[in-house]
Amino acid sequence: MGEQCLPAAVTLLAVLPFFSPQPSAALPLSPSPSAISLSLSPSLSPPPPPPSLVLAPVSSLTTRARSPPPRLESAPVPSTPDSPLTPALLPATVPQPATPQGTVRPGWRVSASPAPRTTLSVPSSSSLPSAAPSAGSPRVPAGADPTQPYDLPHPGQAVSLQDSTSSAPEPSYLTHYVTFKISSEVLSASQWNPVALEHQLLNEHVRHELQFIYRRAFPNFQGTRILEFRPGSGAVKASLVFGGWAVGPSAREVLWILYRQVKASRGMLGHLFLDESSLAASGSPLTDLALETICISFTAMRPFLPELVLPGSAPFVLLEDQILHLVTPVVSRFYKEHPQEGPLLLFSNEDQWVRVSMEYKFQNFIPTHLRGLANHLAHSIMDPILQKSSIVANGEKAELVLYEMWLQILGQPFTKALKDKTSPEAQKLRQQLTRWLTRGLRSLQNFGQVVVEEFQPEPLTAKVGAIFFGATPAQTLIQDSVHQALYILQKDEGLRVEMVTLALGTRSSGASRQPGTPSSALLILNLLLVTLILFLPQVLK
Repeated sequence: MGEQCLPAAVTLLAVLPFFSPQPSAALPLSPSPSAISLSLSPSLSPPPPPPSLVLAPVSSLTTRARSPPPRLESAPVPSTPDSPLTPALLPATVPQPATPQGTVRPGWRVSASPAPRTTLSVPSSSSLPSAAPSAGSPRVPAGADPTQPYDLPHPGQAVSLQDSTSSAPEPSYLTHYVTFKISSEVLSASQWNPVALEHQLLNEHVRHELQFIYRRAFPNFQGTRILEFRPGSGAVKASLVFGGWAVGPSAREVLWILYRQVKASRGMLGHLFLDESSLAASGSPLTDLALETICISFTAMRPFLPELVLPGSAPFVLLEDQILHLVTPVVSRFYKEHPQEGPLLLFSNEDQWVRVSMEYKFQNFIPTHLRGLANHLAHSIMDPILQKSSIVANGEKAELVLYEMWLQILGQPFTKALKDKTSPEAQKLRQQLTRWLTRGLRSLQNFGQVVVEEFQPEPLTAKVGAIFFGATPAQTLIQDSVHQALYILQKDEGLRVEMVTLALGTRSSGASRQPGTPSSALLILNLLLVTLILFLPQVLK
């Protein structure tokens, strides 16, 4: 019998150090022996007593008893090779200051509850020997004081150790709807027939393009589905699903991604031409998007290359980095807010120079009454690549004064290469004139920039613009400064240049107007005056 019960006896002896050898206030004794039970195995089935001791790992410690017991803290308990309870699962208790009932502390959680399990009853501490156990006894933890009493929960209190875990938040999903119109002239009648193969291929093409666009823009994008094609009008409606723990994008952010892609592709989605004005997302049209975006355009005085119309090409990336480095910090300082990453940037050919069109999107609405961005850009950007007189920001031009001058270049014939702004001859001559004229004029008040616009033949002459901010110095001062600069140019580089004319050019300020509007109004006014002068005497007669 002793050999069959050896594992249970060893386990029992490992627990016996919890029983106090002497009566104490923490463990009251009763005349009748009480039972404290340990959860073992279903094979042992003596009659179960009312209290039981159930052990399970948990993450916090709580106590509950008939009277407030001392606080319990875990301490290591040695185990034997045959013991089913390891030191990590069997805490020894050490007397600590009392803890209020129900307090949660790190470690183990001990709660009083009935334990309807198969248990082995053992005598209470009232039947234990009164002598203190020896240090070598298996009932005493190694390194512990054998004379130190150990307190247990009161008889009748079941001890259970449970694991408590916190529930993780569940992912959420958000659906947006995008609508747009495909140019109907590029589609055949069969492509609008839902049962035709051409229609299915068109559906798959649109779905693929939308997934490609939004998967790059949003990591939590889940997928898209084409909901509706309207024959005749070319209208398309598609659903976009976003999911995960990150916050989903707003309708205007979804619309911005689609608008930027279509605009950068010159109005195309894949190989389909779209009506840009028809773009919308979850009921938000482009007019809503305009409240969070700004538009900037200007001329970059760099030779235009065909590769600049292809986003991602080497020339496009190099010029894009240079432009963003110049413009973005100035825009951020003006609005006191950083725009979102990934602005829209397009390059086009403007008389062999590069026309730059930019659109920035902000997280919040842009105040519509805030004016002066064009002026701020013209004053802040000093790089000669930007032609200040060409800046238009939110439909507004910078307030500038332009002087136009014609310079005759002596001793040098006109060649066809000078007509080409990308040729080395034209670039070298332009750089020479720009450098020396800038040195001569930069000391004048409100000087802004020198722009060598073009070369004309017979004889070789250069059209040059001198730009000033606001009030300009006297014209005689400008002439003297130009003559002095041309004298130094001839002396240092041997290039003979004479100024032919100098005249006040156009003044740009305020909102940008359509070309020809002022002259058309003036022409109409002049016609009215001539009519009155011719017919008024006859009417008076």
